[in-house]
Amino acid sequence: MQFQLILFLKKQSNYQPWLAINLNSFYLILHIDRFFLRPFLQIARPDPILFCHVHASARLFLCANQGYSGGMASRVTKPGGNSWFVRLCRWYRTNRRDLPWRCDADPYRIWISEAMLQQTRVETVVPYYDRWLRRFPDIGSLASADEQDVLKHWEGLGYYSRACNLHRAARELVADHGGRLPRTALALSALPGIGSYTAAAVASIAFGEPVPVLDGNVRRVMARILAIDTDPRSRPAETAMLATLTPLLKKANPAEANQALMELGALVCLPRNPRCANCPVPPDCRARCEFRTDELPVRKSRPPTPHHHVAVALIERRGRLLLIRRPTAGLLGGLWELPGGRITAPADAARDLPGLVKAKTGLDILVGVPLPLIDHAFSHFSVTLHPWRCEVRGGRLRTSQPDRPCRWATRRETAALPLPRAVAKVVEEAWGMGHGAWGMGMRNAECGVGSESCP
Repeated sequence: MQFQLILFLKKQSNYQPWLAINLNSFYLILHIDRFFLRPFLQIARPDPILFCHVHASARLFLCANQGYSGGMASRVTKPGGNSWFVRLCRWYRTNRRDLPWRCDADPYRIWISEAMLQQTRVETVVPYYDRWLRRFPDIGSLASADEQDVLKHWEGLGYYSRACNLHRAARELVADHGGRLPRTALALSALPGIGSYTAAAVASIAFGEPVPVLDGNVRRVMARILAIDTDPRSRPAETAMLATLTPLLKKANPAEANQALMELGALVCLPRNPRCANCPVPPDCRARCEFRTDELPVRKSRPPTPHHHVAVALIERRGRLLLIRRPTAGLLGGLWELPGGRITAPADAARDLPGLVKAKTGLDILVGVPLPLIDHAFSHFSVTLHPWRCEVRGGRLRTSQPDRPCRWATRRETAALPLPRAVAKVVEEAWGMGHGAWGMGMRNAECGVGSESCP
């Protein structure tokens, strides 16, 4: 028997020693932690690559010799056959989470869940999903609802254009499709707000179409299985993933297989510190065979997150708060907010706020004292909200402007309107302080009377 000891280093965040023992056609590779090993070995099954713990201080891999060159463990070939896919689906049946949208294959419920899950964690989505279905149980009820009601039930999930697109798509389905979702990804992608990912997810999970679903979890899993050395969102990476998954899905249950890939990425193949010991497909993961799970997928460097300061005015009239609605298109479209706008520096808030309020409402205000700051993070930037108690001194309120309508809202009316989360925090705190928190005392005698005069 050929016996050879090889000591080499694996390039990670820091260099770590590995010990490779060549036994004829196999390499026994030990990861040494602090150069301390115990002769204790447990092997659960005779896979080509086995992962086990050596007294919790070392990791052991047994892999076939396919041309070891001395520096790194041998590269393995591209996953062949469908054996790893079968193991993955078997693992999914045992380990999948009990989520409300998996109770049945209702296309509407699957569509709503996929829309909510974009850029949002599962644990955040579940209560919103349940509340949504109580209010909009089917496509017809969603199509006939008022957009403000739709936005209110989406409040807090972010990316509010998703809610508007759901509403538009529901109306289109009622008008042109008999209130039913199309059965193919191609037809689904023609609806407002449904991109390639959502179309593939609904078509495969609800209707069994064998199309791959490439969400962030699946891209990460496949980038490691195929050892893709480019951005997993790039066209070459996507082409490689589709070429691998498409034939496999034709031989499997598409709904189960796609969800299994997504579940593997959510529970095991994590962005950092993947739980490889729990993975059902270790022999077919090239990243694991090459000890590169910490390097893949390739992470694109992100530019620094911009931060903005926004000054807003809390203006009260006889127990009612002045609100202004954002334009339908754009960030936070259709939501109601406090009048104000972006400022260049926190010290400029009191100076710039009167001009910002005048431009948007037509009112002249006197800035009073500040309320506590509110910090909020969006996906691509963050903001600090600077709320100020203000008093109206004159001007005429523009209530009928089409792009940014204004209105006075009581506490109950405010609670029924869709508000950005940061604004909702300011309003809730101000309501809790009582009406006196809004301003410095109203001088109605100076303001005149009528809906278009100052309040």
